[in-house]
Amino acid sequence: MTADRAHADDFERRHVPFEACWNFRDIGGYATPGGTLVWQRYYRAGALEDMTAADRARLRELGVATVIDLRRPAEVSARSGHPAAEIGARYVHLPPLPDGASEELDQRLGPGISGARYLGYLEYAGESFREIFDRLADPATYPLVLHCTAGKDRTGVVTALAMTVAGVDRATIIADFALSNRDTERWLGWLAAHERVPAADNPDEMRRRFGVPVEAITTFLGGLDARFGGVGGYLRTIGVSERTVRGVAEALHGPVGRMSR
Repeated sequence: MTADRAHADDFERRHVPFEACWNFRDIGGYATPGGTLVWQRYYRAGALEDMTAADRARLRELGVATVIDLRRPAEVSARSGHPAAEIGARYVHLPPLPDGASEELDQRLGPGISGARYLGYLEYAGESFREIFDRLADPATYPLVLHCTAGKDRTGVVTALAMTVAGVDRATIIADFALSNRDTERWLGWLAAHERVPAADNPDEMRRRFGVPVEAITTFLGGLDARFGGVGGYLRTIGVSERTVRGVAEALHGPVGRMSR
């Protein structure tokens, strides 16, 4: 089996298909020194507002207890119809970037996704990340959906931090990050069909804009190594306790409820 085929198969194993939600997938099953991450506990996703009635029924079937929304306040206020209340889930808004931060990063680093941009998140995100980790350490949080708009950048960064804390090796974390590219074509097709993107836009440019460069997460994690001695060192600097770190690892491995696969 080729590496590309194995990567595609892993996406299919993790992907939870919805009619109008993109990049929704399960991080369960990854190997760690302590065992494997539990299935049906931590889902990462893009925005949920466009979900159809059938999508919302399926989301309810997943038994989601908490939805953590990473989008900026302006992004949230521009949309309506978030399904969290409808399915009986707790909605928690914890944006790593305040309004205006993306524009500031654009001015300094240029538009587009990069590891430098992800490292730029750290200037704004300390309080948000600390509270996110407090939530991740609480068994009552799960099953969880953590999402932003596309489910690839802010969601990818937080998930990489959580997977590192849980003991997943870096190569696997990078491969998981890259799985976001497996749903890009489907998402772009839906956006074009619903006139959310101009039909004349360059397809290759759109794929770059709506996908992720693997080197972005590699550079981000390498930057944490260089600046803080790793993810653990960074989390300590923003006030995440060792007890919380252990709690996150235990929650992603151990019994919270019925979830298994």
